Amino acid sequence: MVKLELNGLTKEFGDFTAVNHINLTMTNGVYGLLGVNGAGKTTLMRMLCTLLKPTSGTICCNGKDIFSMDSEYRKLLGYLPQDFGFYPEFTVEDYLLYIAALKGIRPVVAKKRVKELISKVGLSKAAHKKMKKLSGGMKRRAGIAQAMLNNPKILILDEPTAGLDPNERIRFRNLISELSEDRLVLLSTHIVSDIEYIANEIWLMKDGEILHKGSIDELINSMTETVWECLVPKNRVSDFMEKYKISDKKGIGYSDTFNWSGALKYAAVTKDEKLFQLLQNKFDSLFTTKKQILPKKSHVDWNMFGSLPLEFYWITKEKRYLDLGIPYADTQWEVPENAKAQEKEWDAKGYSWQTRLWIDDMYMITIIQMHAYRATGDMKYVERAAKEMAMYLDELQRLNGLFYHAPDVPYFWGRGNGWMAAGMAEVLRFLPESSPYYSRIIQGFQTMMASLKKYQTEEGMWRQLVDKPDCWIETSGSAMFAYAFIMGVKYGWLPVKEYGEAARRAWLGMVTYINPDGKVREVCVGTNKKNDMQYYYDRRRNTGDYHGQAPYLWCTVALLEK
Repeated sequence: MVKLELNGLTKEFGDFTAVNHINLTMTNGVYGLLGVNGAGKTTLMRMLCTLLKPTSGTICCNGKDIFSMDSEYRKLLGYLPQDFGFYPEFTVEDYLLYIAALKGIRPVVAKKRVKELISKVGLSKAAHKKMKKLSGGMKRRAGIAQAMLNNPKILILDEPTAGLDPNERIRFRNLISELSEDRLVLLSTHIVSDIEYIANEIWLMKDGEILHKGSIDELINSMTETVWECLVPKNRVSDFMEKYKISDKKGIGYSDTFNWSGALKYAAVTKDEKLFQLLQNKFDSLFTTKKQILPKKSHVDWNMFGSLPLEFYWITKEKRYLDLGIPYADTQWEVPENAKAQEKEWDAKGYSWQTRLWIDDMYMITIIQMHAYRATGDMKYVERAAKEMAMYLDELQRLNGLFYHAPDVPYFWGRGNGWMAAGMAEVLRFLPESSPYYSRIIQGFQTMMASLKKYQTEEGMWRQLVDKPDCWIETSGSAMFAYAFIMGVKYGWLPVKEYGEAARRAWLGMVTYINPDGKVREVCVGTNKKNDMQYYYDRRRNTGDYHGQAPYLWCTVALLEK
């Protein structure tokens, strides 16, 4: 019987706390560590494997500190990191024999053990196949085999099902159940089904802390909110989206689109062909096997998806991307027969029928229309967006240059204002000064930038509610404001000396909010509008959320572009 005890375990990286004062006890059995990317799971596991020393607190194995036990502890340990290394030219058998030698296992014992494990993990037919020829699932099984070579009493598996298909996941769960006899197994994942049926206890980790622990039923019963799955008539979708937080798990959300597009722009500006190929291969599945997850052209958040294929068209000039993207731009101004009366009224005035007067939407509308203009050269797309934006400015911009979230929500929400700032920057890139809307938009942009410079904190960031000094620092809005500053200086809309320095301070502040895994922290979750100031104070803060990752990429590209 092995007993691991974590007492006050803490790991800090500068000002960032990755693991915060964790107290846990483990004995034989399977423990599931559940949490989103950036929750601190990998850092915790690396400390358990003695690869990282804690800033404070202790880890004891059967009453002894694991760092003082040294090799005595590592003999008890088997570890599968999320990304494990191997020599691609080695066969599976050679790879395992090599790892066995590194672990100090005698050759005679190693040969027998390798043969047993190859059979146990279902790789007998691939024993003499080179590692580079294995599928993702087979590589993970080889990784589990190497972790088991020394017959460890403690088995630690970090995201072991990453990249596996459903059948491989089932095979993996069965394997872990078998391997868990008479040993302690700790398994981290962000996929509930990986541990739902095999874990004796599940720990829910967020922001470096264990929020809940217990069985799956106990965890479910502890939740304060409920997720429902239902079918609604098409004409009720907008109503439901306004009232509830909607997740289309089979579709592509707007934050996915922005992050994807940001990565694509980065690949283009840095001439990273490998990254571009990865992004293109993933996208091209939307033409074939994953056609069904393409967003419908029935909501402002979904229509902006079209900006992504149009970005691909801009880079590749392949017509299939143009054919996919343009209908998303056009249908924003093609009112459907079943539209509501208010939607038809907006259309009759020459605005998009998808108009809601939420500041979030101003970027969603702008980005797809500007990409359509870039792809076709047709000025109608610029004129549409400019007319829409001028109206939003008149309706929502206050005397201080900032924007209410909506006419009935009188608060200066950070990321909402960020959408507006970035949207104006996109329009101004292509809007001729002769346009009847140019003076209104440039005046609105400059007024807003002056106000933002006033509210910029000493560290260069902005707050969740921009004008509230007691509100928390929020990174996605800050990055969007930084992007607007950078674009304003580059295109001559803002004085270089004054706003160049503000942009520099913003960038230096932004990078301190990137954790060691490359994830941006302190990102406000997706937010509905609500006439309640406390609602904005209390919004959950995520790490690695695409709402934050995307504008960081925009800023990077804006700084690199000439």
